[in-house]
Amino acid sequence: MDLSFLRGLYDIRGPWASVYLDATHDSPEALEALKARWKVVWRTLGEAGADDKTRAALQSSVINDGTFRLLDTEVELDQPPHKGRHGLALFAAQGAVQEARILPTAPGSEIADVAAVPHAMPLLLLQGEQMRWLRVIVSRTGADVEDSADHAIEVSASHTDDNIRKTHGGSWSQDHFQRHAESHWLHNAKEMADKIDELATRLGAELLIVAGDVRERELLIQELPQRWRDRVVESDTGSRAAGADLSGLEEFTERAIATRIDQRRKMTMDAFHAGGDEAAAMGLREVVDALNQSQADTLLLNLEKPIAKPLLVGADVAQLGLSEQELVDMGSTDIQQARAEDALIRAAVLTDAEVMHIPPDTYHLADGVGAVLRHRKEASARK
Repeated sequence: MDLSFLRGLYDIRGPWASVYLDATHDSPEALEALKARWKVVWRTLGEAGADDKTRAALQSSVINDGTFRLLDTEVELDQPPHKGRHGLALFAAQGAVQEARILPTAPGSEIADVAAVPHAMPLLLLQGEQMRWLRVIVSRTGADVEDSADHAIEVSASHTDDNIRKTHGGSWSQDHFQRHAESHWLHNAKEMADKIDELATRLGAELLIVAGDVRERELLIQELPQRWRDRVVESDTGSRAAGADLSGLEEFTERAIATRIDQRRKMTMDAFHAGGDEAAAMGLREVVDALNQSQADTLLLNLEKPIAKPLLVGADVAQLGLSEQELVDMGSTDIQQARAEDALIRAAVLTDAEVMHIPPDTYHLADGVGAVLRHRKEASARK
């Protein structure tokens, strides 16, 4: 999971107020329920030690460019409400909301936390495993493109439908026009492939879903660079025709993403188990050491079973330890206690490691934590 957006938060000194709540507000009844939930959050933050300025900033914060505003006595809608049930994550420090995220899943109950570092652990569970994907619905003259960042564009090819229709029959002239039409189709496919290559590269897409007419899909895919052809999944549903029903394609997209996420998790765990003592860190002690040395490539966490023992974090971004003495020995003078998961996520983000939630019913991790390493351990380090 890409949590790079958290990096900027770790440059800001706490304490941090972290809030997760069901933010559904698309009906009068939902708005009243939201106000009631917010009162619970407000009270809990105060009891946990959040200062009034930070609480006020949370309460008056505009969420998602004005989707709605939480006020003390009412909820004002500045834009049409975000539809359907959804969650909200807020992180505030020094009297200001530093980050706000709309979540696809609402928490079962409100979470209001005050701690030395942002309480990021629930974010991984509520946001779910993320994958950057690009979806293309192609026709002879263009393509409709959507991506996981909610961008949608129309790619138009230079040859229009009027001059690329094939004819039927057997005369020399008809054969000539058929070859001419095929040439135009291929030219359009190359143009669209170049544009999709650009868009997929910019996004860093891990999955490319291609739908639309069979022949056009075939031409487009063969013109894509090999790195994208390896990531293509074809769908027989979906059309650019006006009024086309895309519900089948939406379902296909969800299944394709879920399948690819499962494959990625399995590949990561295969690498973890194959690494053994040399290329994997197993248990809290080894993972802390790996993160302190910027050795972790992917941090693995069983988030549904919290780690009982807290960790200590230092002012240096790469410093964390199981005891205060460890941090003192590393030269740290500003030492604070944090939930183990939050401290580990912080260290992973600041050392450019991926973070992956591993459900405990699928794979066992000692102490609920592990890591795939960037480099094999030296023999002396394994002793």
